[in-house]
Amino acid sequence: MGIDVKGTVSLGLWFARRKHGVPDGALPVPYASGGSALFYVVLFSIVVETIAVEALIRGLDLTATAGAVSLALHAWAVLAVLITAAAYVTRPHVVTDEYVRVRHGAFFDLRIPRAQITGASLTRVYDADDGVTVSAGVLGVAVASQTNVVLTLAAPVEVVRPLGGRARASTVRLYADDPAAALRALAG
Repeated sequence: MGIDVKGTVSLGLWFARRKHGVPDGALPVPYASGGSALFYVVLFSIVVETIAVEALIRGLDLTATAGAVSLALHAWAVLAVLITAAAYVTRPHVVTDEYVRVRHGAFFDLRIPRAQITGASLTRVYDADDGVTVSAGVLGVAVASQTNVVLTLAAPVEVVRPLGGRARASTVRLYADDPAAALRALAG
């Protein structure tokens, strides 16, 4: 339920061209462009499927109720994709003087104290597991199977996964649209 509310709020922020949780003086680190092509493909596919299913329903002379149910489900799917895309755009990673906020849309949000970060580097990985994963103490927050910034931590932090599972990680791999800007902010 929380993801639905956060996502819907993100949709409003997207239309207002605002960001969530970026205080004054902080650097937003966007990551949405890495997955934007996928969102466009999925939206296009849903629209094509809607038209095809409507033609099929009419061709089979099914009831108007079947058409209404199909249209409602497809409209919900379009809304879900838009909400997810909006959450990616409006909820960037955030670098402040006190913490680094690592996010993945409305699904994941982790604050890491800056004092806990002992290193930051540019390391491009093109075959990372998508989404939020934790394996062998490494938190991966990938977009389109990519990560490009690695944060090394002084001690493991507790990670609450999108479905509530908990893990500990001492290394964080994330994707940033402009990793050089993120690394400059982390160095400063």
